[in-house]
Formats: sequence, C-alpha cells, structure tokens
Amino acid sequence: MQALKLPAISPSASPEFTTVAGCLEWLQTLPLINVGPSHGRLLSELEELNSCEIPASERLKILEALLEPILFVQSEHAKKFSSRAVPLAKNEREILLSVTALWHALGIGYQHCMQSLEGPRRGCLQALVS
Repeated sequence: MQALKLPAISPSASPEFTTVAGCLEWLQTLPLINVGPSHGRLLSELEELNSCEIPASERLKILEALLEPILFVQSEHAKKFSSRAVPLAKNEREILLSVTALWHALGIGYQHCMQSLEGPRRGCLQALVS
C-alpha cells in the first residue's frame, strides 16, 4: 500500500475530545438545529482531531459517532446551494466551500485510520476490524 500524505500531527492540537465517550458527551452540547454554527464547530473539531495523535481504533469510533450529525448538518446546509443556478451567489459559494471542507476533514480522519494499517503499526488492523 502506498503511503498517504496527511497533515502533520501537532503536539499543540487540543480537540475537545479524544475518546468516543468524550465525543458523545460533546455531541450532546451541539445544537444541531442551529446548522451554521454546528457545522462550523464540527469542522473545527475534526480539523483539531486530525492534527492529534489518537489510536486508530478510537479515531474510527469517533468518526463513526460524528457521521450522523455531520450528515444532518451537511444536508441542511446543502439546501442553501443545491438546485441553484450557477454561478452561485457569494453566500451560496461560501456554504458550498464549507460543506466541501467538512467532507474533506472527515476523509482525512478516515485516511489516518488507513495509514495506521501500514508499516510497523500493522497491528491496528485487528483493532479496526474487531
């Protein structure tokens, strides 16, 4: 498998949570009905999480816990630019870029899990599939 090029892990990264239990607790404080701010907080947390060293098995559980709330805010946000004529208005373009950024951040999280399957950390494969 070819090595994935991911953003560097930063010792200064400080996500609100690093465990699935912490993530579930944090999600309880997230007002999903307020889509814009919730979308921004999800994106910020994913970016922090992607810069933090976390065991692959825990990262995968966290990403799976975040998936449903992400799907909700993404679909609500998408209503603001889907089925619109192009070129999009500035506000619609900004929302589209924000939606794309959140999908990208989620993808990086999953890529971190995949990268753990390479090299000396191959033992994580068992953790991911169990």
